[in-house]
Amino acid sequence: MNSFWEFRQALPVALDFFTRSGWALLVAIPLIIAIMIRTFRAARRRRKDLLNLRGTVVQLQAELAEIKAILPAPAITAGVTELGNQTGSPRTRRSRRGE
Repeated sequence: MNSFWEFRQALPVALDFFTRSGWALLVAIPLIIAIMIRTFRAARRRRKDLLNLRGTVVQLQAELAEIKAILPAPAITAGVTELGNQTGSPRTRRSRRGE
């Protein structure tokens, strides 16, 4: 019989809790939908920006290839003669102990 009385005393508290949680859920669902719409729009905008950037990269690569075709190829031996004419003392090797 005590459990029945405890249930009767707890019933208004439980009903109040369910009412408040229902109202909270009623408020939360439209907010969740609004946030999802905003997120999807931002993702669509980022995807469009990425496609535009890819097009720009392709265009710049084509322009670079045209410029490389126009410019003469650098002489391979030019760098070797510059390195061969270096003067100066070679670096000495230090020991690990600092001696």
